[in-house]
Amino acid sequence: MTRRHDLTDAQWFDPERYKLEEKGLIERAVDPADTRARRLRVTDRGAEVAQRAIEAVEAADAAFFAGTDAAAVIRTLKPLAGR
Repeated sequence: MTRRHDLTDAQWFDPERYKLEEKGLIERAVDPADTRARRLRVTDRGAEVAQRAIEAVEAADAAFFAGTDAAAVIRTLKPLAGR
């Protein structure tokens, strides 16, 4: 069984956080309410990259499903979803 990643799981998130920080996509700052804690913030560059990624995924979805009959797809998927 595949374990679903949880962003609160430091063992998974720390290596990923370092990669995102190195690329300038996120930054850490001291939490003003608790100086022991750090807050993550998406940088302007990170927000731009995320927006471009969303647009790329939406374009890929549109291209993949172009010309399909939405009603037929829904009829096919409903039994798989147990509905």
